[in-house]
Amino acid sequence: MNKRIQSLFRARDEAVLSNDKKLFLSTQIKEIDGSSSKGYLDIERMKSTILHVHEDEFEKNVWIVLVREDFFKSNKLTHHGYLIYTVVKRKEEFIISNIRW
Repeated sequence: MNKRIQSLFRARDEAVLSNDKKLFLSTQIKEIDGSSSKGYLDIERMKSTILHVHEDEFEKNVWIVLVREDFFKSNKLTHHGYLIYTVVKRKEEFIISNIRW
């Protein structure tokens, strides 16, 4: 699996834990409808587990990433979700361009 993609999702987890909006938004192109930074940063802790990475064979520098996100409050799992992320490489940067629930 691409280490840069792993680092991207670790940065999101870190941003949630430290309530760092700037770091969180640095992982994606812009605020993404239905997946706002405010909603994520209201969570105390998040753990992202990458389940699968598919490299697009037609579009270079595009990956589809299946992720399980576990959300915690007071160190207890409150809920989780499975999301499909579109990750693109722009110059040397890996960044999220879209999220599907």
